[in-house]
Amino acid sequence: MPPGDIIDCLLFHDSKAQAIPFDDISEHVGDPDRFIWVELQSPDSQTVARLGEEFGLHKLALEDAISIHQRTKLEEYGEHLFIAVRTVQLWNERIETGEAHVFAGKN
Repeated sequence: MPPGDIIDCLLFHDSKAQAIPFDDISEHVGDPDRFIWVELQSPDSQTVARLGEEFGLHKLALEDAISIHQRTKLEEYGEHLFIAVRTVQLWNERIETGEAHVFAGKN
């Protein structure tokens, strides 16, 4: 999968999930009855910048999100949290390590 690929962009509302275009996130993000899930794989800086625009994410948090080899941490940026964690999985009988970055907010 090439860098910057959007795996999922889902809107959860009324106990239902539906795929929505990435660029439509900002239309729903302010509604407390809606939950938005965006999953990216190895996003490039342009995709992370777009994510920041859609969710109104802090510039320093976006810089952390594009930096690899982050230490495990949880940082608060206004109404959003940025979480960096190490991951481990068994893949083809080998242990593979990785890193996941998560933004969390009200919805």
